Amino acid sequence: MTEYLRDDVRLDPPVGDGDHALGPATAAVTLVEYGDYECPYCGRMHPVVKELRERLGDRLRFVFRHFPLDSVHPHARRAAEEDLEERAHAPRVREDRFGGERSGVEGTPTFFVNGVRYEGPRDLEALLEAIEDAARGGDGRTMRQADPLDEVCSERRGVNTRTLRRVVQIAVEIAREGREGRKIGTLFVVGDSEAVIGHSRPLILDPLAGHPDERKRLDDPDTRETLKELAQLDGAFVVSDEGIVISAARYLDAVSDNLDVPLGLGSRHMAAASISKQTGAVAVAVSESSVVRMFDDGELVSEIIPEIWMLSGYGTYPNGTFGMGARSDVTVRNLED
Repeated sequence: MTEYLRDDVRLDPPVGDGDHALGPATAAVTLVEYGDYECPYCGRMHPVVKELRERLGDRLRFVFRHFPLDSVHPHARRAAEEDLEERAHAPRVREDRFGGERSGVEGTPTFFVNGVRYEGPRDLEALLEAIEDAARGGDGRTMRQADPLDEVCSERRGVNTRTLRRVVQIAVEIAREGREGRKIGTLFVVGDSEAVIGHSRPLILDPLAGHPDERKRLDDPDTRETLKELAQLDGAFVVSDEGIVISAARYLDAVSDNLDVPLGLGSRHMAAASISKQTGAVAVAVSESSVVRMFDDGELVSEIIPEIWMLSGYGTYPNGTFGMGARSDVTVRNLED
């Protein structure tokens, strides 16, 4: 059996009397969901959670906590407040949101099983397996599947690995979800931001200019949703090593010779390869074909394909390896030797 629980990411605060819970406090497993009433993915999980409760009965206690993504779902917070029994309970929505941020929640839905974050596929069988293992006393660590992003976002990239991983996660979400019913392409440049700014110029008035750094951090869920909206604009995002999105909609003015870019890739990928050659940055490009590609030192080093599930784990592929990342529902091709 494969585990998808991260024992190093814990629920804060733990479930208490103030939570809205369905099921007995004596249940063997408590499942906590952070959700947004306007989030379509939360809506898709509603019948899954309902089926889990029906199958497990008194063995499961379910707790819903509000995590409204205000920048992209402006009515979610009001809907959450009105769903509570009294308007006096509206501060509970803020408390849930702050608790989610402390628990590392970056999007919705996010689940915790007995206080440990679940990072597996969002389907009935996978969640049921994780819950039943927790009920048997499993620790969620000994059989956790390796995350293929660990290798492509490793320290050999020369940039902050946590920041790079968050950029890749956002890029995968953009590739998978698109915007307003259509697929979109965009580009992120991570690290060596001063050099990147020096090799680029604004295409339009920078939509991020003038905003404080604390409002432009990748670990802020509102920032992530804002980036998804801005990804519809032409140009690149410039992300500092510390995880601050410095600028958006920038034209990369970096031309390099002797780039090893596969045939068929367009100008966005050439720009990604060039900026990674001219600076110490790593470029992450999202194509309209829903593929995420990473460039380092002028070369394509990995391809990340959302929505492809390789149930056998890792296997061989020409020019590299691939594996299924359970937490992101992606296939990763590592193209390095």
